[in-house]
Amino acid sequence: APHYPEPFHIGFNLDDRAQVDAMYERVTASGITVDDTPRKKHGHYGFYFRALDNLLFEVATHNA
Repeated sequence: APHYPEPFHIGFNLDDRAQVDAMYERVTASGITVDDTPRKKHGHYGFYFRALDNLLFEVATHNA
């Protein structure tokens, strides 16, 4: 499996909270485990999950 440096992640910046919530529903419906529900943190609203050989993904909006 590939090894990524600790802060490395792939991020998707969406337009608003509704899009983040919809993506959360799609990700969880696909069977991917997400540890947290979308929430406001670090100045944005979003969530993180790991997939594809433990790669970290972020889905968020700065229009929180």
